[in-house]
Amino acid sequence: MVRTTSSHNTKTHLRAYQASDLGAVHEINVQGVPGIGAVSQLQLQDYIARGHCIIAANAAGRPIGFLLSFGPDIDYASKNYLWFTKRYRDFTYIDRIGVAADWRGHSIGQKLYHSLFEQPGMETRLIGCEVNSNPPNPRSLKFHQRLGFEEIGQHTYSPDYSVIYLARGPHL
Repeated sequence: MVRTTSSHNTKTHLRAYQASDLGAVHEINVQGVPGIGAVSQLQLQDYIARGHCIIAANAAGRPIGFLLSFGPDIDYASKNYLWFTKRYRDFTYIDRIGVAADWRGHSIGQKLYHSLFEQPGMETRLIGCEVNSNPPNPRSLKFHQRLGFEEIGQHTYSPDYSVIYLARGPHL
């Protein structure tokens, strides 16, 4: 799954997660809060062990972005993941995507999503995620809409946290 592209004045490539990536991936996650849920490094390591993690790396191999997704029927207590399990049988849930602050605006997120879309079986599977509506994240919402995601639901968890559920693919 290695794909090379030129961006940010150096080459980047996509590859599978490696255990040595954990510190850099956690830092990228921290940089993305509140658009990405805050988690400890240990929690992130546990999530990655249960899911599928794609890494965007620079020419030196340093992670500059990541996408973490889960299939159905895993033991994961995320309220947003559970929202999908109650409604869909065959899906891939994008739990989080992050791009290092100094690499944003260089199509890294788009490349990570397209890599997921190209995985075997994805053409017949619903791919779902959520975007914060409070606190609002209009850039992420527009990004997902450009990639073909459509709104399939909303939920308010508290006065200062609500989400819009999005999906693309069959079974909408």
